[in-house]
Amino acid sequence: MESKVFEEEFTKSKTSEDLNRINRLILTLGQTMVTLLNSPTFFDENRNTASRYSQSLVYTSFLELFRNIHQTVFLSGCSLYKSACHNIRYALEFTVQSYYIDMKYPEGDFLERIRVLHEIENKSSYRGRALVNKLNLPSTVKRDINNQYALLHKKVHATYEQFTYTAHHFMDDKYQSVYFDSNELKDICKATIKIVDFFYFLFLTRFPELEKSLMENNGFMESVEIEDMPLLFGKLLGTME
Repeated sequence: MESKVFEEEFTKSKTSEDLNRINRLILTLGQTMVTLLNSPTFFDENRNTASRYSQSLVYTSFLELFRNIHQTVFLSGCSLYKSACHNIRYALEFTVQSYYIDMKYPEGDFLERIRVLHEIENKSSYRGRALVNKLNLPSTVKRDINNQYALLHKKVHATYEQFTYTAHHFMDDKYQSVYFDSNELKDICKATIKIVDFFYFLFLTRFPELEKSLMENNGFMESVEIEDMPLLFGKLLGTME
């Protein structure tokens, strides 16, 4: 009996730890916003740079990602793991589509880019791996993004496995449909960190002038150093082209 109680408490502790890791990403993104606003390259005398950011879908996806992670934490805390995975895949989708449109239509303003997004967002050739393979990125980066797509696809579309898994817990827990699964939460935590790493890589590829400002922000660097973000650090250290 004592062993089972200890195991349950340990599981809850690990669950809380993973939720806190996801939550810290919100702080990291907030620190990025502060860095951008304080960066001398963000506002120049003629505000040309600020205009460049305001017309960018990649910049807007930064704000959407901030909101998305809040939702992922909430869904995970409610044991809605499949919904959380849907949320993460959406984050990956809008980040990749935003980068594609920004780079494909460099002279377009925000409204024009939104129009293009509306036209392509549901076309199969502009989603998932098909779209990633259109991007002018290192093959290793495209492979990493595609691998993440594949993992999320299995999580989101595993209808039979998900249903039987839920039914098993529903019956074992005396008809309590809400349960915590540390393995699911661990996977969600890893996937969220990966998506944030992809975002930063694409963001800094789009706006390389901001690398110096981010590296000089001690709070930002301390918060990301504890996470596994190889693409971000490759960008900042100049080892990823």
